[in-house]
Amino acid sequence: MKFPQKQVLFNRICSANDYTVSYIVADKQNIDNKKILEDKNLCYNYLMSFLLKKTIKSSQEDVNILLDNHSTKVKSINSLCDYIKIKAFTQWGFTKNISINYVDSKNSKVIQAVDV
Repeated sequence: MKFPQKQVLFNRICSANDYTVSYIVADKQNIDNKKILEDKNLCYNYLMSFLLKKTIKSSQEDVNILLDNHSTKVKSINSLCDYIKIKAFTQWGFTKNISINYVDSKNSKVIQAVDV
């Protein structure tokens, strides 16, 4: 898709008020601790915490997060879930349930939209 087409799509998606669209762009040069960059999964988990923090902190109900299963290695699937839950319950004051589910984009319109 060309940029103007993406803008139209995102404007339509954002006009609904039952969910939010968020994204993060990280300039690796601005990450102070370069040790995080040595492991892609560690870096992914770290950056995901910034992306999810606002959504989780502002929610007054259970949170269900859908992620593309191709974005992390199998061995790190539980580590992201555990990491986000630890942050949410100990640092962000969240008291509800959090579920993180990995889905194949072929089977999820939501993940296909994210891929765009």
